[in-house]
Amino acid sequence: MKRIYLFFLIVVVSFSVTAQQLVGAVNMITNRNIDFRGNHQLLQKNTGLDEFALTNNRAATFQEAVDKAVLSVPCGEFIMNAQIYSYENSFVIIGDVWGITRNSCLYQIGDKVAWGKYKVGEIVSIKNDDECIVKDLQNGSQKEFDFDDLHKVDDNYAYYKVGDKVTWGKNNKGVIVSIKDDDECVVQDSQSGKQQEIDFDDLYRADNVSPFFKVGDKVSWKVMIGGKYKTGVIVAIKDEDRCLVKDLETGKQKEVEFDDLYKIEE
Repeated sequence: MKRIYLFFLIVVVSFSVTAQQLVGAVNMITNRNIDFRGNHQLLQKNTGLDEFALTNNRAATFQEAVDKAVLSVPCGEFIMNAQIYSYENSFVIIGDVWGITRNSCLYQIGDKVAWGKYKVGEIVSIKNDDECIVKDLQNGSQKEFDFDDLHKVDDNYAYYKVGDKVTWGKNNKGVIVSIKDDDECVVQDSQSGKQQEIDFDDLYRADNVSPFFKVGDKVSWKVMIGGKYKTGVIVAIKDEDRCLVKDLETGKQKEVEFDDLYKIEE
């Protein structure tokens, strides 16, 4: 196995200046043990000494600055065409980041991920380059997943959980009281108190209401074919971007984005 270690560059610098100053350069640099039998590739081309590098890559020691530069890109292993700067009594290193893309370095513990239709969880453990342990945020159970079956989501990802307020059908409103599986949940009707199983595909959120529109608003939207305008009434709010509108001419319901709607004042 061929390995390469840190190319140690000894630089004598006076830190009396506050502006960034180029103090050295080296073809390759890293603190990691590199196995060159792997298929290394360029992950990020040097973008120059910008504000991000000055803020995030600076370090009190040269060795720490190397680590910050390498790890500034997920899966980074080493820096090619490295430039070393002094800046406010610190080292800053920039260059071309090379490495081997692996699932285990693209994800980290605490990442929120989704799978299936409406399942969301949080990574609690990384097993290896291919697998991790995820805690289901809907029922609290933990399960092993292949990274290939997951995708990252942010905190605003629209998934359903127990306690969510929802609407379905013609102005039916209720609350999710349990999650059955990836496709169905049990909803308690807010008016009758009865519980029933409903597919997630038939539900709309009732708590993500646009500040400009609400259920019952009379609206109009432009039809792509012919350029005419249709009028209708909002019957349900699906999420922050979309709602369900009942066409006043045909009586049919249609999903429309808020950006395509115009409110009609009574």
